[in-house]
Order: sequence, then structure tokens, then C-alpha cells
Amino acid sequence: MSGPQPEVSVYLPTRNRTHLLREAIESVLAQTFSGFELLIVDDGSDDASALESLSCMDPRIRMFRHEQPRGAPAARNYAIREARGRFLTGLDDDDLMLPRRLESLLAAKPENYSLVCSSFILRKTGSAVDTTREHVRSR
Repeated sequence: MSGPQPEVSVYLPTRNRTHLLREAIESVLAQTFSGFELLIVDDGSDDASALESLSCMDPRIRMFRHEQPRGAPAARNYAIREARGRFLTGLDDDDLMLPRRLESLLAAKPENYSLVCSSFILRKTGSAVDTTREHVRSR
């Protein structure tokens, strides 16, 4: 990927589920926040050529492959090692991102928080803040 460093790296492990993967990829590409890279790790799929065509959908997509299946955790870890973004989030191949997910995560990440996860924000003090209602209102 050339150009500016992405703000967010999104990892997406997959294996033999091309029929689901296209929708997952499209949900990431449809984000309102565009400063991301999408790291797809093929964990030894039987038909790697089908996955390669999906990687051409957008220049923000980077594709990696395990020749032999090593499991989703190994695929996630591979992507995390390759990530260039300041922040990191993930998606499974059978899930979709709502269009404002990256925008919402970044908006919820002031410097005094160490982690933003789903609808909860974990403060460095250890207390969690439920932001579910805020996310529902902001859609």
C-alpha cells in the first residue's frame, strides 16, 4: 500500500468462506472513516485464486496467506504483526461492520482511555463505561 500511513488497521482472518468474505470486505470498504487498511489473512483456503480477486477491490486491502491452515488466532496474529495503523480492530469473515464503526471507535478513544471494545470503553483506572445508548442514538 502506498500513500499515507493508515490510522486504523482492520484484520480479517478467513478460510474457505469466500461466499461470506465479499460482504465482510464490502462492509469495511463502506466505512464513513476512510483512513484504514484492511488486512485479510487467508488461513490455507482450498481456492486461493478466488481470494486474490477480492484483494483487488481496493488499494487499502493487503492480502496474506498461510499455505497450511494454522487457525484463526494465528491468522489474526499474522495480520497484527503486519499492521501499519495507529489503532487496530478486527472482523471475522462471517460478520459485517456498521458504516460508522471505525468513526465511532475513534471518537470514543480519547487519550485517557486504553481500550475501546464494542459498546464499552475501558478506562485506565479499570472502570468500564457502557456506551450502548450513545451508539444507538448516533446511528
